[in-house]
Amino acid sequence: MTEYIKLGRDLGIDWNYVLVKDITFDFGTGYSIPAEYKNQWFWIRMEGDSLFLTVYKNYAWDGCSLVPDFKGTIIASLPHDVIYRFSEKLSKAWGWKLSKTLKTADKLFLIAMNQNDTKDVVAKTYYIGVRIFGYPFHIIVRIFR
Repeated sequence: MTEYIKLGRDLGIDWNYVLVKDITFDFGTGYSIPAEYKNQWFWIRMEGDSLFLTVYKNYAWDGCSLVPDFKGTIIASLPHDVIYRFSEKLSKAWGWKLSKTLKTADKLFLIAMNQNDTKDVVAKTYYIGVRIFGYPFHIIVRIFR
């Protein structure tokens, strides 16, 4: 059973995918956060020295914005999407600048792509793309919401 179903914009739905079960990412010991954060859609926390992020069933997201989705990027885009979507609340809860929160999301996206066996050239290209365009894109979207 797959973790998500594809919806499609042709149905008049704003999101491309929806989770059919909870998914937990284990990012290991390379990153940490100052406090856990939990809402109806996700839970990010430290367990010992390891960073974990659980995204709950029924969370909907668009996959990788403005670029094609590949097998290894769809699920990997989940941590990036949920952190970007709630970045202002996370930044406030953690006492971080928005740019640090978004940079962390970008790095976790790269880690998740590597964990999902995304082709190296795709993972590096997508990571560079979010590093260059993620923050400006986020600010523009926030302005027009």
